[in-house]
Amino acid sequence: MIQKQRAKTKQRTKSKQEQKQNKEQKQNKEQKQNKEQKQNKERKQNKERKQNKERKQNKERKHLQMKHSQMLLKLELKPKSFDQKKQEIHMKNLLFFIFCFIFKIQKFY
Repeated sequence: MIQKQRAKTKQRTKSKQEQKQNKEQKQNKEQKQNKEQKQNKERKQNKERKQNKERKQNKERKHLQMKHSQMLLKLELKPKSFDQKKQEIHMKNLLFFIFCFIFKIQKFY
């Protein structure tokens, strides 16, 4: 009879331990799933942020390129005036004279 009681108490403690282990395993599994879900959510958000940033940069780049091309077109469409051409020639001549002068001075010394 004592042996039967001991067997019953052993079985109860064993079943309690199993229940406790099952509960812990279930909690661990839930925690792991929650952690994975959180990480996946963060990855998704980071990916979206990165894509939005790239889109914005591409948009700005296109806008700047359009602006630049429009400015170039405006510059090309405007014919140079006679005064501008004259001024350019004058500047080129002046630079040539300065370089010649420097070269002569170096030769002299």
